[in-house]
Amino acid sequence: MQLLVHLLRHELPGIEILELTPAQYPDVYALLQQNPDSMPTDLIGPLSGEADMEGEAPRKCFLGFYRQHRLCALADLTLGYPQRGVLWIGYFMVDAALRRQGIGSAILSRFIFAATLYGIPSLQLCVDSGDTASRVFWQTIGFEEICSVFGNNVSGETYSCIVMEQQL
Repeated sequence: MQLLVHLLRHELPGIEILELTPAQYPDVYALLQQNPDSMPTDLIGPLSGEADMEGEAPRKCFLGFYRQHRLCALADLTLGYPQRGVLWIGYFMVDAALRRQGIGSAILSRFIFAATLYGIPSLQLCVDSGDTASRVFWQTIGFEEICSVFGNNVSGETYSCIVMEQQL
C-alpha cells in the first residue's frame, strides 16, 4: 500500500497526500462538519479506523488530500477487500465548497492510473441507493454497477446500496 501512496503522490504534484494520524483529526472533523450530507460524524468517532490502521497497516490506509495547507478530500482504502485483487474505496469525499471544480475527478483519475501501475486489477465501492448524484459521478469516471446490497446497520436501520466496480 505504501508504494501505491508513493505513486499517487508522484501523480498529484499540486496536492499533499498524508496518511491520516491523530494529528490530522481536527482537519478531518472540520471537513466532516462542513459536509454533513456526506457522512454523519458519529460514524467516525475518533476516526474509527484507528484500530484498523494498527491491525491492518499494510492493507488499509486513510488518506487526506491537502491543497494549499487545506484538507480538500478524504479517502479510506482497503487492499484485498472484499476479495484478493480488489482495492475497496470505503470512503471518498471532497469538501462541499470545492465540489464541481474537478478536484475529485482529478484525484480519482490519477488514483486509478497509480492503481493500474501498482498492478491492482479492480476497484470497488458502495454507493447509497438513494444517492443518484454519487452514482452518476462514479459512472462518469468508469465505474459500473455490479450488484445491490440490502440489510440492517448496527442501529437496526435498513440500508440499501449499490456495489460498483471498475476493472483496470
